[in-house]
Amino acid sequence: MFDRFGLSAGHERVYRHLLLVPEARIEELAAASGADVPEVRQSLADLDEAGVVGQRATTPTGHYSLPPEQAFEVLIAREEARLEAQRAALYAARDELPELVNDYVTQRRSGVGSDVEYLIDSPLVRSRIYQLSAAATHSVWSTHPGAAVSEAAVRAALPLERSAAERGLDQRMIVSLESLGPAHWDDYLSTLLTLGHSVRLLPAIPQLCLIFDREHALIPARGADGSTGAYVLHGDSLVAPILALFEELWSTATPFGTTNTPGDGVFTEARMRQVATLLAKGLKDESVARKLGISVRTVRRIISALADELNAESRFQAGYLASSTGWVDLTRGS
Repeated sequence: MFDRFGLSAGHERVYRHLLLVPEARIEELAAASGADVPEVRQSLADLDEAGVVGQRATTPTGHYSLPPEQAFEVLIAREEARLEAQRAALYAARDELPELVNDYVTQRRSGVGSDVEYLIDSPLVRSRIYQLSAAATHSVWSTHPGAAVSEAAVRAALPLERSAAERGLDQRMIVSLESLGPAHWDDYLSTLLTLGHSVRLLPAIPQLCLIFDREHALIPARGADGSTGAYVLHGDSLVAPILALFEELWSTATPFGTTNTPGDGVFTEARMRQVATLLAKGLKDESVARKLGISVRTVRRIISALADELNAESRFQAGYLASSTGWVDLTRGS
């Protein structure tokens, strides 16, 4: 048990024998623990430092073992103090991160006039987003067209999202309907809701952008060599058109929530027809999910909505009715 607190099995054997035989001599401890006398003396010193044995001149070894319940409370308190010191050191390291990010961004970005900066590649873009998000004081808004981002990107984004929530920022995100389905992405959007962020959905989003405090905007840029970078715009004259676009999209978007169903507009008719076609061909839920690249849970939600739409009593009847009524065409590839 002592190994959980940085002590060895040998330390524990010495402690246990001294606990059960307080009058044991040093040679007896050595025999009981399978160690030599110098090793036992060192073990006693280590246990004394750890606080689980005390010094008592009237015993042959000059030490005694604390009762187990006291010894373990001492060890737990010692470990908690160590973890707290380690946590403080990690937080101190995090406090130094903005300075390092600033040096990196300043060295690699380039200016295109006083109000525009150009970021040459994706790693630099990510660092600049971190920097702008950390500096935001009241809002971070974003649009995300196209498919769901990767699981790695989601993991990288979550610390920024949690930081925004802790600082009480107005965080708004518009994502495309086609992005829904992958479990990691749906879970990420649901997590944003629990953090207090607002998420809305649109069938099509014309532009990826991020807007910080309504004063700075980041939009994609593609270099002559095909590399993916970004422009960061500053000032009302440059940010205002992007801000206006976001507000127009936001006003027409549908709120995302855990109670959304395909009938609420979360899933497009095209996606429902895809699922119906595969059902009519006899595919199981798991196979449909793999073929469409969405989660099984999402497939089952679509099937439920599809059954309601076609007044079907089962998934099999839904597939049959979709085919027999001409709602899907099995002569076409899926």
